[in-house]
Amino acid sequence: MLLYNLLLMLHNDSQGAVDAFIVREDPGVTRTPSPHIPGATETVYTRLRNELGHTRSGVNLDNTRSDMARTLDGPRALTKRAIELHP
Repeated sequence: MLLYNLLLMLHNDSQGAVDAFIVREDPGVTRTPSPHIPGATETVYTRLRNELGHTRSGVNLDNTRSDMARTLDGPRALTKRAIELHP
């Protein structure tokens, strides 16, 4: 969550801008359908952040925490890259 928060800080508190940055830096990142915007997708990191930070029906928080731990290298590298690029 802290790494995602740093990404938000570096991208004007815009989830869309964070996802655009993530996809630019890692075009193969897993994306899933947004549960709120028909036809839109969100990156795995945004999905996990939203599952933990917002109420989403059918979400098992134990699974979310496990997925966060399993994918932690991605947000680490992306946050480092965002800091390098930030003026």
